[in-house]
Amino acid sequence: MINLRITGLYNRGQQDEYVELEAAARCDLEGLMLVRYLYNAEGFPIYSQARLYEFPDTNLRKENRVRLYSGFTKEKKVRTPEGVTYNFSWNLDTPIWDGNHVECYIMSPDERIGYAPCDPIEDHESPAERGTFLPLGEELGMSLAKAIVEGNVQVHDETLGFVPLKVTGVPEDEKVFFENGDFEGLLKHMQEKGEIGTAKPSKKTKKSKKSK
Repeated sequence: MINLRITGLYNRGQQDEYVELEAAARCDLEGLMLVRYLYNAEGFPIYSQARLYEFPDTNLRKENRVRLYSGFTKEKKVRTPEGVTYNFSWNLDTPIWDGNHVECYIMSPDERIGYAPCDPIEDHESPAERGTFLPLGEELGMSLAKAIVEGNVQVHDETLGFVPLKVTGVPEDEKVFFENGDFEGLLKHMQEKGEIGTAKPSKKTKKSKKSK
């Protein structure tokens, strides 16, 4: 279970923009990833522009906050009267959360929590007014898996910047499909082994309309 909630996207479009999370219970950030999706004008996800951040091993207490800055931040841990905030950074030169065609997800190996900003510019005091929480549907999840296998999803490396996501711990009989970027072959192979059903992603996954 993911014991974090996305409280909002702040200062969007500015150099000091950040995503803020809050711990609903004691938890560890290890194994969690934050994903930024970008959609085109027709509402289709642009997987080559997907960005991932894998959190380091960090223990959180209830109500501790986590901020992931797009730009650079020096202070890793800040104590205020309101509580403790852990700061992380993508060290980017340009903002990535501006506009209304972006979505944010927290992902673990077996669960996902999504958040989409409703207002493209202005921040609001109430988290309920700032965005809409979204489930990551099976089709979108399958399409993301396809993009990962084909090398079209990038994860942040502190030294190299954004690089294609490399999947580790792959069973020996599946490695060849990852090496060749053959998602269709991997899907068929896993179906033959009985590990998954007949689910198959479409070439493009239409994004559902967000309610405000």
